[in-house]
Parts: sequence; structure tokens; C-alpha cells
Amino acid sequence: MYDSLKLGPDADSRCPRYGGRMDVTTHLHGTCTRRDVLGAGLTTAAAAALGLASAPNVASATFSAGGLNFRDGHGLTVRTARRLDSEHRLVYLCFGTREVTGWENGGPGVNVLLPFDYDDFPDKRYPVVYLFHGGGIKTGFRQWYTMSPLGCRGSLLLQETAGTEAIFVMPDISKGCWGLDARHEFFWLRRNWETFHLDQLVPWIDTNFRTLGTTEGRAVLGYSMGGFAALHHVAKRPELFSAVSAYSAPSDLGHPSFQTYMYVSPVADKLAPGALLGKPVKWDTSKVPLAFLEHLPPLAEGGDPAVWDSENPRAHIDSYRGKRISLIAGDVTKDGNEGPVIEDQPQFAALLRANGIAVTQYQVVGDHSQAVRRAFPQDLPGVLDHLAQAG
Repeated sequence: MYDSLKLGPDADSRCPRYGGRMDVTTHLHGTCTRRDVLGAGLTTAAAAALGLASAPNVASATFSAGGLNFRDGHGLTVRTARRLDSEHRLVYLCFGTREVTGWENGGPGVNVLLPFDYDDFPDKRYPVVYLFHGGGIKTGFRQWYTMSPLGCRGSLLLQETAGTEAIFVMPDISKGCWGLDARHEFFWLRRNWETFHLDQLVPWIDTNFRTLGTTEGRAVLGYSMGGFAALHHVAKRPELFSAVSAYSAPSDLGHPSFQTYMYVSPVADKLAPGALLGKPVKWDTSKVPLAFLEHLPPLAEGGDPAVWDSENPRAHIDSYRGKRISLIAGDVTKDGNEGPVIEDQPQFAALLRANGIAVTQYQVVGDHSQAVRRAFPQDLPGVLDHLAQAG
């Protein structure tokens, strides 16, 4: 249902680790302090056992990568900065943050794809498009860069962004937390993805890259779990984005089957069931993937409807006023992931229109893994036209 929580289209294992050869890497410091990583209370020995031990702290350190300089700030410590691929468009970043601890590779990863002329015009500023990946144990921030066009090799992203004047930012958004902040931590594991994205990453990107830095200069697009996160983030922080697109993604946190699925999906992030929003209001396992049923107790319901509504895009309709909105799904109703979305998106579109909010909603040919690779090329030109232009 809603998101496969398995390998998405074009699994990372079929592609080079970062999508191209490494060009330049400079490390000035490796990690932040254990207090930064874990908050407080975990010993150095325990942190080392978890792969989280820190190097000596260096205040306001700078990373240099291929002529670009990056500084710590907004709660983020730059652990790694690499400029990759022969065209110098791709920048790989790894961050230390107290909002996401115990994560693979030492912290959340982010790919940033630059315009071809970024180095040629040092005074030019660009709009930013955030791209959120789908869910699953083996998926992450590389998914958008490694996703291939239908029927051929290569990078769909490189193909569709060639010649565009925008910066594309592709962060980790979790494996099963749907881009939300987890309300219940599990020992040392903190999973505050919303806070990482909106309070830390957005201002850090604006500080360290030449962005327009305005609402009119930002869009957020997402696939499957990432599509829900995109809708959610605009609902919670409408002042940050002027456009949102959700590809093969649900919207209704009031649906019992979505609540039940979201109850168990945090196990993909090494959290306990219910870590996000607690128990579902009503128990419904009909759409929960079989792989996750074993993590469910016989019955868990009676959750607080107000808690679920607080994170439900449909409960924040006014946040979408004045935005460019696209809801696009596939047409394979028998697909266990796409079928519920095909039902969900027209309902959400109808709710928006009933409140006087314009929205584009339609279906493309394909199942859950195919639809995004048709939807994104169709939708991106309209997103870029809507945003404030580079200059």
C-alpha cells in the first residue's frame, strides 16, 4: 500500500554508488561531537560500537570540494563533501545532526545537482527543487539520481534537467518514517526528519549555494513515500515552497489502513511500531505489506485522532492556496502500492477544488515503479516555469 518499503525503481545496487566518478574530495573534519550526534548521555565507547564515535570538534570548519566551500551551520555539521561526475554537476554531502542520529554512513546523505553554468557565473542565483525519494530498506537519497528512463539506461534526472537553470536537492528522508518527526525515540536513535529538512537543510542550502532563497524560488517534489512527505511539508510550512508535486503518493492520514501501515513502517528506520504518531485510530491491516505483518501485535487501535490530524495534509487545506499542485499516479489498480493511491488522489484533488484551490491531477500509464518515470518528465517543465527564474 502507498509505498513499497522495498527497492524502488532502479535500485541503487544496479548503479555506481554516487552515479559517477569521484572528482575532488577534501576532509577538514570528520564528525561532530558525541553530544551533537546523540544529544547527551552516551559514552564514547558506546558511540564507537555504534559507528558514531566522533573526531575532535573543529568550530566553524570549512569543507572544500571542487572549488566549492561549505560551512557548518543551522544545526548541521558537514562530515563529507565530494564533487562528483565528469561535468562537475553532482555534489555529495553527508551531515551530522542531532535530529537524525545512528544513521548509516554517519549521517543523512544529500545529493545536489547543479546547473551546467553554476561555476561560470559567480553572481547568478538559482531556484531550488527538492526531490524526495520513495521508502524502503535499501532506498535512499541516491534514488532520484540513479533512476533510469523507461526502456533505456542512464539517469532520468540528468536527461530531464540538462539545460535547466535550477539546483536540485535530493536528501535522505527516512526509510519508513515518511519524512515526519518521530514522536517516540528508541534509545539513542533519533529520527526527526521534518526538522532536519525544514529547519536545518533548507537554510543550510540557501547559505552554502547561490539560491534565490525565497518561497517563489522553491519547489518540493516526491515519489511514493517522498510524495507524501512533500505534501506534508507544504501543509506544515507553506511559507517555504511555492510548488508541490506528489507522484504515486497518498495524502489521507485519516484512512485506517494508512494509519495501520504508518504504525508499523518505522521498523524500517530501526524504531518500534507506533514511533511516529502512536496507535491507529482504527485497526485495518488490509493494505499492510506482508513483510510487516509480523511486526504487528494482534490488535493496536484507539489512537488519538487529533494527533493524526495534526500531520494530515487534508487537515491543512489552506496551506495549499496559491501553490502549484500536481498529483499524478499510474493506472494499474491491481498494483498493491498504486491501487490505493489511484483511489486517494482524486479524492484529495476534489477536496482542494471544493475549497477553491486549483490542482492538476491525472493518471499515466504504468505501475508503481513505472508511473514516476512518466510523471516526472511531464511535470518538471511546468514546475520550473512556475518558479522564479535564475538571475
